Amino acid sequence: MRDEQITPVRLWFKKCSWLIVLGFSFIGVYLSLSFLFIGIGRALPANSLDNPVLDMIITVAPFNLKAREAKASWLREYAMTLEPEDRVEPMQGVISLLEPATQWRPKWPYYHLALLDAEYLIDSPPEVVQARYDILLDLAPNERGLDSYMIEVALRSWRKLRPDQKELIVSKLTRSKSYILDPLLWVIEEETSVHPELCHDLPQPIVQPYCPVRG
Repeated sequence: MRDEQITPVRLWFKKCSWLIVLGFSFIGVYLSLSFLFIGIGRALPANSLDNPVLDMIITVAPFNLKAREAKASWLREYAMTLEPEDRVEPMQGVISLLEPATQWRPKWPYYHLALLDAEYLIDSPPEVVQARYDILLDLAPNERGLDSYMIEVALRSWRKLRPDQKELIVSKLTRSKSYILDPLLWVIEEETSVHPELCHDLPQPIVQPYCPVRG
């Protein structure tokens, strides 16, 4: 490119440099205020479906994933103060907040873990739970950070899983380190009375202390 062609470009950048600086300044202010108000909204007591601060941010900036995550977490906290039959509305709110987030950040498995949690808490049908496990096991087959709660929900929803999904969960349970397995033992103890088939489906060294002795 000749000098006479480069000069107009340089002049344009020089004239517009203040706009670039202004744009970055605006982004910085927006991010700072966003984190500030998300923190304020998250600190509000979770005692209703409405959080005026987080709701305002999501209305103004619907693509703000941190605000959606905060409101979803806040709604779950509220749902857990209710009787199980009253948790459907807040947990459906969690689903409506996080489902779009899975489209905007498709490779992030923790949104799907939160959705599995919501679907489990409102006793979704087997096909819904199975579909969510398919996504999770495909996105993060070896993500240790997901394993503990994913296995716990599987144990509590055992009859809703397909045989192939049960095999994958059993494999994860067998390979789990003690820091994952030990907290799950009380879940196994609790669930074997509800789902006696766990005594046959889970590895015997793990499940034997909580199951009747076979004759």
